[in-house]
Amino acid sequence: LREMLTERHGDCVALNMRAADALEIVRRGAKQMHIEVESENYEATSCNVCATIEGTEKPEEIISFGAHFDSVNFSTGVYDNMSGSVIIMELLRYFMENKPKRTMKFNWYGSEEQGLLGSKAWVRDYPQLAEKCVLNVNLDMIGSIMGKFHACVTGEEKLVSYIEYFANEMGFGIGVRQGVYSSDSSPMADVGIPAVSFARLAANQTATIHNSYDTLKLMKAEHMAADIAFIQAFTDRMANAVRIPVKWEMPDNMKE
Repeated sequence: LREMLTERHGDCVALNMRAADALEIVRRGAKQMHIEVESENYEATSCNVCATIEGTEKPEEIISFGAHFDSVNFSTGVYDNMSGSVIIMELLRYFMENKPKRTMKFNWYGSEEQGLLGSKAWVRDYPQLAEKCVLNVNLDMIGSIMGKFHACVTGEEKLVSYIEYFANEMGFGIGVRQGVYSSDSSPMADVGIPAVSFARLAANQTATIHNSYDTLKLMKAEHMAADIAFIQAFTDRMANAVRIPVKWEMPDNMKE
């Protein structure tokens, strides 16, 4: 859980209940409930996996990619977030064959589901790299059968317009907004790195994540291929621009 919750309420602040159990409680006409919850904290080792492609002309400017490879105990994690992890691998393969002008850092983060711990650790342990990051691209939940492709920009409003125009140029359907995405882009934005998170999300937050329905049956190869093509084209544009078009600062409304 996020520190903003545990610092105020402690580590036991929530209870997950099966729908079948909740229905049985309602069926019995319960008016009050008394629930006691016990939990145990423990420490374990979590790892990030990182790869680097040095820029050919502007190695001092870094574009970082992020996708978390962990899941929750009761999910196979295909959509959340094997899908993003696979796209990072495909981008790495592409840029190995097409060397970029700017340096690219490919990061598969552990323990995102525990509170963005992997990306927080990367920012904390490698400040010299974070200071050189001109853009972070986060991939979290891509290629599902249901849902619309979205981009959440934690940065200047002009980047929202840029992505919208670029998508129109490519004929790719997308919804773009300025905001904060609850994933590994947030620790990057916290230290001032402009970030954009890409995801294919179902309407009204009905995506089947964090449950046993997150399987390959959710996925569609055609959507995955189309999503990869757009993300690859966008990042190629950023990596090889004469001047990076994204403003290297965090707007006040995003800080708030």
